Amino acid sequence: MSEHHFSPLLHQSTAPFSHFVRHGDTGYTAGIIGQRTDDGSLVSNDVSEQCEAMMNNLKTLLGEFNLSLSNVLRTTIYLTDYKDFEVINAGYAKHLSEPFPVAPRSRSRHRRWVRKFRSTPSSGFSMHP
Repeated sequence: MSEHHFSPLLHQSTAPFSHFVRHGDTGYTAGIIGQRTDDGSLVSNDVSEQCEAMMNNLKTLLGEFNLSLSNVLRTTIYLTDYKDFEVINAGYAKHLSEPFPVAPRSRSRHRRWVRKFRSTPSSGFSMHP
């Protein structure tokens, strides 16, 4: 049975998705973007600043389950402009360490981040932190 979680620490969007879904010992995130947690607006038009905010928002969400970025298994990003690819890579490199998560080929269309991660014996995780 899957468990769904909408973080009270992130923007309270009316969009029809959960921030986090746990299925077994694997969790999935969606909708974690470079937005302000208070009003949901993008932090700026700068992709680097958006990436930084997105990584901080992801850390906040993962922290609710005693997880960290080291638990991330896979990332997917859709870019509105392929020229931002290196900026995103630099932002990811600042926050992620080896072994890096799987990152399928990026697509230019919409800016969207999707992450998949698994708990480790040391982190464990609970839907009710």
